[in-house]
Formats: sequence, C-alpha cells, structure tokens
Amino acid sequence: MTQATLVLMVMIGSILLFVFEVFPLGITAFLTAAVLYLMGAIDAKTFFGQLANNNTLLIAGMCILGNAFFVTGMAKKAGNLITKFTKTEKSMMIGVMCVAGIMSAFLSNFGTIACLMPICIGMAASKGIKPIRLLLPLCAAATVGGCCTLSGSPGNLTAKAVIEQMSSGAQTVTFWEYGRVGFPMLLAIILVMGLWGDKLIPAREGGEYLAEEPDYSNIPEWKGWVTLIVFVISVIGMSLTGRVKWLPPMHIIVSLACLVLVLCKAITQKQAFAAIDLQTIFLITFVTPLGTALKSSGASALIANGVKVLFGTSSPLVITAVIWLVTWALTQVMSNMATTALFCPVAWEIGIAIGVDPRAAVIAALFGSSVAVCTPIAMPGDTMVMGPAGARFGDFFKSGIVMSLAAFAVSMILLPIFYPF
Repeated sequence: MTQATLVLMVMIGSILLFVFEVFPLGITAFLTAAVLYLMGAIDAKTFFGQLANNNTLLIAGMCILGNAFFVTGMAKKAGNLITKFTKTEKSMMIGVMCVAGIMSAFLSNFGTIACLMPICIGMAASKGIKPIRLLLPLCAAATVGGCCTLSGSPGNLTAKAVIEQMSSGAQTVTFWEYGRVGFPMLLAIILVMGLWGDKLIPAREGGEYLAEEPDYSNIPEWKGWVTLIVFVISVIGMSLTGRVKWLPPMHIIVSLACLVLVLCKAITQKQAFAAIDLQTIFLITFVTPLGTALKSSGASALIANGVKVLFGTSSPLVITAVIWLVTWALTQVMSNMATTALFCPVAWEIGIAIGVDPRAAVIAALFGSSVAVCTPIAMPGDTMVMGPAGARFGDFFKSGIVMSLAAFAVSMILLPIFYPF
C-alpha cells in the first residue's frame, strides 16, 4: 500500500471523527498529526511547525483583540444602535443582520451572537415579535459576515496558511481580499431576509432565556474607547502590510496591539490569556500538517486527477462549484474550521489540475465551509439560539437553504472575475 493511499485513509478517518465527534475536535486534530508522524508522512518539525507559525500567532492575537471589545462593553454599545434606528419587524431583521455582519467581520462569530442575542430578545419582547424572527437572521449574518476580512474567522487564516504553504510562500491573501466576495455574499443574504424573511422563518413562540446579561456599568468608559482606537489602528496597519515597507507583519501588529491594551489596563493579563481559543489553535496546528502530507505523498494530486477524470471536459466553473457545494454540505454537520483545514489543500491541487488560479479553488472551499446556516449544529452560535428562539431543525434548513443558494450564486459570479479562469 502506497503512502498516498495511507494518507488518504487518514484523511477519511479524520473526516469521520470530526463529523461524529468521537473525540473533542482538538484531540482529533492532534491524533491526525500523530498518526501521520508515526507512519512517516510528516517529520517532527512539521508535526509542531504550525504552533509558532505567523498565522497561528495572528489567530491568538485576534482572539485577544476581539474579546477586548466584549469585556469592555464596546460590542454591547454597537448592538444597542439597532434599537435606535429600527421600528418594524423587517427593519429590525435587517438592522440586526447589518450590525451582526459588520461586527463578525472583525470579531468572533460566536461572541457576536452571544452579545446581540439578549438585545434581540429584548427588542422582540418590546415590539411583540417572535424572537426566532430576529435570532435566526442574527446567526446567519454573524456566520457569513466572518467571510469578509482576514480576521473574521479562524478558517480565513487557515485558508491563508494553506495558500502560503502550498505555494511555498509565493502567494498569500491580503486583509480585505476575502471581502471582495464576502461582503456581496453578506448583502445577498440580508436582501433575501429583507424580502422573504417573514415567509421563510415561522412565527414560533420563543423558549426560556435564563442567561444573565453581563453588567458593564462598573467598567470605565475609556477602556472601550481605547480598545476601539487600538483596534482601528491595527486594522489600518494590517490593511497596509505589504504596501508600506516599514510596517511589520500582521501577527506582529496584532501582538503589539494586545500588549498596548494590557499595558493601558483596558484588559487584564488574565482576560487576555483566557480569550485565546485553544481548540482553534489545536485545530490549525495539527490539521494543517495533513495538507503537507497530502502534497508530499502525492495524495492530493491523486484526488485532483480523479476529479479531473470524473468531470472530464466540464468547465472549471462547474468543478469550482462542486468544491463549494461539497464543503458547504460537510460544514452543516462538522466543524467549519476542520472542513476548511481538511479540504483547502485538496482544493489547491484541484485548481492546479483544472488550470485555474488555485486560490480561487481554495477560497471556494473556504466560503462553502463558512456558510454554515442550515442546521442548528453547524455552528455553536446556531445551537445557542435554538432554545431561546423556540426553533426546530427544519426552521434552520428552510431559511438556510435559500440564503446558501444566494451566497453560492454570488460566489460563482465573483470568483471567476477576481481570479480569472
């Protein structure tokens, strides 16, 4: 049995473990890397190589920087803007989605949902609206909004790492690059909800909501403003990295921003360390070596050639669409971060095999795995709102499938424009 075949077996086994969550996600990722090392598919340096990688450090830094928005109460203030400018059910739905989409473009998707959920429930109660009519759009916008910038989701950084790894550092993505497709996708799902949201989402009675809202009254207001200023400067710096020679790399900019927040006492060291999502760090550290093994063993080339034979003379757009749809289907039942890490390396090889810019194939896999809106288990945020919304499994699917089709259509129109086939 060739090493390529063995690596493919490890990949299939990993997918099954991620889907059925036999072990915690971080443990499955570590197990995947350990098996690859023991069978000789990767060396010791590759096993732990991602732990201090630029992209891993950037994820850790963005966890701290984003969480500062929540602990200082700044995110809550942004959420409260919805109540000032919305009156009707549809305007509330659109307002919630706009605020959630913008917040999640820079902050944690889950944190955005957790922050805005009590605001949505309060708005629904005061206006006599069913909470589900605001909570399901909230989840969708927070999920798709994460596709708009490099910092929007850990999966975005995973795709960046794959592009850099597979191209041996010759190619990368900029801070706003995903937004060329991500922002139009977000606008498309907001339009769908604005036009047909009341028909797609049933008016069910909400469940109990027992969680206590955090009390920000004792937090000095200056902490929130310092956080906002530091964050804006960081985003500007990351946007200009590569264009302005004297600027440091993105992970250094974010690390310095976190240091400033702690030194200014906007957040404490304890809050900074607690904000780092270790499961995400484990996933990117120990699933990424699978991409190396797929490439070095020839397994990814086997998959790419198989796809090429299967689809024959089909256009590159059709194959790119298949990549998007396969990752979209998987992300409804398994971690979108794991889906991205597992399939982006394969997508790269498929892109090369069919003669398109391989970044287009990787970004198609990323966006497909990011539109996790069709089941209550697709994202932790979906699960969190299910009880308070009084939602059923089918409620997520009915609205989610329409929003997914809109996001898919936008992706297939724009990807060939920005990454010509």
